[in-house]
Amino acid sequence: MSQEKHLPTPGSKKPIGKNMGKNSIKRKLQISIAALSTIITLLFGTVNSIIVYRDARNNMQLRIQENTNAYNHSVENAILIFKTKIESISKDSRIRTSTGASEQLKKDLAQLAKEYGFDSIVVSDPKGMTSDGTDIKEREYFQKSTNGETYISSPLLSKATGQMIMILSAPVNGDGSKGIVFARLSCDSFSKMINDISLGKSGYGFIVDKTGTVVAHKNQDNVNQQLNYIETAKTDSSFSDTAKMVQNMIAGKPGIESIHHKGSQLTVGYAPIPNTDGWSIGVAAKTSELMEGFYISIFIMILFIVVFLIIALICAIRIASPIVNPVIKMVDRLELLSQGDLHSEVPEYVSDDEIGTLSASLKYTVSSLRSIINDTTTVLDGVEKGNYTLTIESDYKADFIRLKTSINGIITNLNTIFGNFRDSINQISNGADQISSGAQLLASGTTEQAATVEELNASISNVAHHAEENVVTVSTVNEYVKQTGIELTKGNSYIQNLNQAMNEIGEASKKITNITKVIEDIAFQTNILALNAAIEAARAGEAGKGFAVVADEVRNLAVKVSEAAGETSSLLAHSSSLVENGETLSQETVEILKGLADKADFLGESMEKIRSASAEQVDAIQQINTGLTQVSSVVQTNAATAEESSASSEELAAQAQTMKDEISWIQLMDDKVSEKKQISEPVYEAAEETELPEAPVITDKY
Repeated sequence: MSQEKHLPTPGSKKPIGKNMGKNSIKRKLQISIAALSTIITLLFGTVNSIIVYRDARNNMQLRIQENTNAYNHSVENAILIFKTKIESISKDSRIRTSTGASEQLKKDLAQLAKEYGFDSIVVSDPKGMTSDGTDIKEREYFQKSTNGETYISSPLLSKATGQMIMILSAPVNGDGSKGIVFARLSCDSFSKMINDISLGKSGYGFIVDKTGTVVAHKNQDNVNQQLNYIETAKTDSSFSDTAKMVQNMIAGKPGIESIHHKGSQLTVGYAPIPNTDGWSIGVAAKTSELMEGFYISIFIMILFIVVFLIIALICAIRIASPIVNPVIKMVDRLELLSQGDLHSEVPEYVSDDEIGTLSASLKYTVSSLRSIINDTTTVLDGVEKGNYTLTIESDYKADFIRLKTSINGIITNLNTIFGNFRDSINQISNGADQISSGAQLLASGTTEQAATVEELNASISNVAHHAEENVVTVSTVNEYVKQTGIELTKGNSYIQNLNQAMNEIGEASKKITNITKVIEDIAFQTNILALNAAIEAARAGEAGKGFAVVADEVRNLAVKVSEAAGETSSLLAHSSSLVENGETLSQETVEILKGLADKADFLGESMEKIRSASAEQVDAIQQINTGLTQVSSVVQTNAATAEESSASSEELAAQAQTMKDEISWIQLMDDKVSEKKQISEPVYEAAEETELPEAPVITDKY
C-alpha cells in the first residue's frame, strides 16, 4: 500500500536557503575544509611530536648514560688511585707493626698521610690492635685486609675522631699475617669528586654502597646522616620509586629510570662501579629540564598549527563562498518552487562548470513546469466549464509524456463516456415513449376486455338459470316416468302431453347446445386475450411480470371453461339422443303400450341419469360463472395496472428528458456545434505560447 507524500504548505518554515543555519552547505563546506586541515595538521603534529619526543627521550637517555658512564669511570679511577696509594703505603719501609706506637712511627705515619693526602694513617698488628690503641679486629675492613684484600669502607663514624670518615685498608707488604695499614679519608672526598657532574641546572650525582647507603652526594648531609632510601621507604611511601631504583643499583644492574622524587619527575641513570664492594653511581636530573628542547619544539609546532588553521579557515571561506553562494540562491529558488512559485526569476550563473549546469537546468525545469502547468490548467478549466474538446498539443519530454498522455486519455475517455451516456439517454427516452404508447393501448384493450367479460358473465348467468330449469324439468319427467307404470292405463290420454314435453326438452337441449358453443367461443377468446396479455407483458419487461402471471391464470381458466363446455356438450348430446328416443317411443307407445310396463323401470333409470347430468351441468355452469367472476376481477386489476404503467412510462420519459437537459451543456468532440466553434476559434489558444523551451546545451569542461 503506497504511502501519501504531502507537499509542504506555502507558509511552512523549513531550514532551507538563508534560514538553513547550522545545516547550510556553505557552513558544512567551510567546516569540512577546516576539519580536514585540522585533522591533517593534528595528524602531522602528533606524528611529528611522537618522533621529536622519541628523539628527545633517546637523546636524554643517551646523555644521561654517557654522563653516568663518564663519571663512573672517573670514580673508578679515583678509587683505584686511592687503592694504589694505600697499597703503596702498605709496602713502604716505614710501615711496621708493633704493639706499641713509637714517636718515630707516629711521625712516619703522619708524614705518609701528608704525602698521600689522607687525613691519617694507622697500622695494626695481626690481632687488630692499632698504633693509636684501638681494637679493630671486629671491623669489616680489618677482616677483609687480613685476608689480603685492599678495601674501601662505607662512611662510618670514627670512634677516635667522632667524625664521618671512610677507611681505605690494605695488608702490610701484601700479607695480612703481618697486620694491616689503613688510612682515614674524609667522607666528603667522593662527594667532591661528583660535585662537578653537570647535567643541566638540576643535574647531580650520587653513590650508594652495597647496602643502599648514600656514600657520596652533592648534599653532604645525606652522607653524614648515612641516608638509605630503602630503609626510608619503609616509613615514607613517597620514596618507594627511589627505593626500587636503589635496589636495582645495589643488585649491580645498569639502567635508566624515571622516578618521582620529592615532588619532581627525575630521570636517573645508574651503573655499578667496578673494583668496589657493590658500590653504584647514579646521575639524576629533572626530566622537564632535560626535555626542555622538546617542549619548546612542541610549543613552536602548536603555534604553527594555529597559524596554519587560521590560514586554512580563511582559505575555506574564500573557496566556499564562490561555490556555495550560487547554490544557496538556487536552493532559495527551489524552496519557492516547492511552495508552488513558478513565476519568480531564476538566478543565472554563466559558467562552464557544474554551477552553470545547475543554473541552466533549474531555469529549464522552472520554465518547463510553468508551461506544463499552464497547459494542464487550460484543459482542466475547459473541463470545469463543460468543454471536453481541448487537449494538450505541446511536445513533452521524458516522464512528462505520461502526464500529457494521461490528460489526453482522460479527455478521450470522458468524451466516450458522455457520448455513450447521451446515446443511452436517447434510447431510454425512445423506449419510454414506446412503453407509454403500449401501456395506453394495453389499458384501452383491458377496458374493452373487462366489458366483454361482463357480458359473458351475464350470458353464463342466463345459461345457469336455464340449466336449473332443466333440472326441475328432468325431475318432473322422472316423476312422470315413475307414475307411468301406475298410469299406463292413462297412457293414451297422456301420450300427447309426453310428445309435447319431449318436444320442449328437445328445444331446451338445442338451446343448451347453443349456449355451450357460446361458452367455448368465450373460452377461445379468453385464451387469445391471455396470449396477447403475455406478449404485452413480455414487451413491458420488468414492469410486465405481474401481467404475465395474470395472463397465465386467465389462460388456465379458459382451458378449464373449454373442458367444462365440452363435457356439457357431451351431456347435451346424450340428452338430445334420449329425447329423440323418447319421441320415437311416444309414437310407438300406442303400438307397444303393452310392453311399456316392462320398460318403465329402464325409462326411470334413464331419466335419473338425465337428471344427474343436468345437475352436474348446473354445477359446471356455476363454476364457469365463478371463474368468469375472477377473470372479470383480474381484467379490472389489469386495466388499473395498465393505467399506472402508462403513467410510470410518461414519468420515465420525463426523467429521460430531464437527463438530456442536464448534459446538454457539455460539448464533445463529435458535436457539430463544437466543430463550428473550432473553425471560428482556435481550440487551444495557449498551445503556441506553452511550447516547452529547448533545454540549454552546456559543455562540461570536465
